[in-house]
Amino acid sequence: MQDALWTVSVERAAASPQRIVLATRALERGLSRARSKADATWAEPAARFLRAPWARHTLYGELFDAATAALYLIPDRRRVNAELFQDLHDQLFPEVGAGRRLFDLTKLEECLTRALAVLPKGSMQHRLARDALSVSTGRARASACLARLDARFRALLARTERQRNALTHGTGTVDAVVETVDSFVTLLARLVAQEAMRQATTRRQPLAELENWRADLIEIEGTLKADGDPAQVLVAWLDPARPE
Repeated sequence: MQDALWTVSVERAAASPQRIVLATRALERGLSRARSKADATWAEPAARFLRAPWARHTLYGELFDAATAALYLIPDRRRVNAELFQDLHDQLFPEVGAGRRLFDLTKLEECLTRALAVLPKGSMQHRLARDALSVSTGRARASACLARLDARFRALLARTERQRNALTHGTGTVDAVVETVDSFVTLLARLVAQEAMRQATTRRQPLAELENWRADLIEIEGTLKADGDPAQVLVAWLDPARPE
């Protein structure tokens, strides 16, 4: 509960420097037992345990944004393409009860293919839909996408550590650089708080679920490099019903 409340404090902090310092403190608290050496920083266990849930969260968001852009920017969606829009909307975001809708990744390939047929070529929404479709159907593109996310995660993690040290020791920072890691480290702190709540409610070993996530991502990366079908591999991994 303390970890969860600490995360609330992080997100309510007024400025980026405050959020970064508070968030990294949450990571130190939640991941300290996973350090390989006593003098290791919080970044080492963060790289091991948080890469997978961060990549899943980010990739899910990218595909969701691409699907939403393709759907709501269909030309003349209220008249000429009204039937197409409604059909794609109901497939991509089916109602699951009480007015709630979920993003159905199993329909992504079919719906994006149909949307691309009417989206203006060269437009932003056409490009987003095309790229999302290639990730969900092409093994090489899906593998490259996960590699891109891995590189992005490690770059942001290293930058966060540098900015946190600079803020803590007062060596000077640049506001624009600090802001680039604000949402990143805030999300990591939220993931650690969720893991703490899972431990409290399930009585599982500390970090057990995050370790499962790490193993799953390594297996997925290997499968895609071999002969895995991204439509099956990624959809199962990104399933919103799975806890995060």
